[in-house]
Amino acid sequence: MTGRVFRGSTHFRHCALRFNFNPTRIFQRSGLDEIGVSAACSQDRMHIEKLEGELRNCHQEIENLGPSSAKLAAGTSQDEHVKTEIEKMAKQIHESDLVNQLKEELREVKLKAKEEAEDLTQEMAELRYQFTGMLEEESRRRALVEEASIRRVQDLEAQVQKEQQKSITALRHFQEVNKLAEKQSMEIRRLKTALERLHQVSGLESSFESCSSGFCNIKQNILDTEAPKETEALGFVYANNEVDHTLEWHPDEATYDVEKDKNIGFQGPRFPCSNNRDTDENPLARPPSVGPHEVTRWVLVKSPMAWPRKC
Repeated sequence: MTGRVFRGSTHFRHCALRFNFNPTRIFQRSGLDEIGVSAACSQDRMHIEKLEGELRNCHQEIENLGPSSAKLAAGTSQDEHVKTEIEKMAKQIHESDLVNQLKEELREVKLKAKEEAEDLTQEMAELRYQFTGMLEEESRRRALVEEASIRRVQDLEAQVQKEQQKSITALRHFQEVNKLAEKQSMEIRRLKTALERLHQVSGLESSFESCSSGFCNIKQNILDTEAPKETEALGFVYANNEVDHTLEWHPDEATYDVEKDKNIGFQGPRFPCSNNRDTDENPLARPPSVGPHEVTRWVLVKSPMAWPRKC
């Protein structure tokens, strides 16, 4: 406190000397009463003197307290060092506080990032589940489509096989019908040829001489064409100098073909006679046994026959 007073008085004096401070002059210029001013100045002078006395006492006390002031100065230097240390510690504390604050902020950011990552993981899991469901549904749909297509292909293959079997059966039936029609046409041609021959033979009968027994061998030279494969049913019966013939058609009993007929050639009909000399001499002229339909089958021989003669 004494230091403050001393510093204040010295500052006041310095300012008065610098600015030529003269209180009497100031009061004269202001026109105040000199008595009042002098009384005020005396009071101020007394107060200043009092303060100067206190200042002297303070200086004496300061001189008496010289060693303690040195200690105080050393203490102040230590205090400054301590202050610097304190400031450093404060800075460190502040920095540590900042570090802790940053750590807290980093922890909060990590927590937020972790929560966001968990949310993203959950969303990805949901999307994966949705994609899995969609893929399973798509695979199921494809399996159903594939199964339906396979079933359709199998049905079409079965239908194609059925149609093929039907076509094969129809083709076989058509071939059989063609064969049967060919056989029937051949048999019809043979029968027509036989009928024509019979008509020709019956036409020549009127010019032949009748035998005493009523049966004769007739030479047939009027047909120079080749005979058909086989005549299934051919019968000639003479009664009262008239020709009575019966024809039947049995395609299942046909055993000859055209080539055999070509090799054998046309063989004229044989007629029964009381004299079996020709049949004994030529065994081919003998008639075969009677068939199941009780129709007499006559064998046609290749050798020419003589004109009608008496048996």
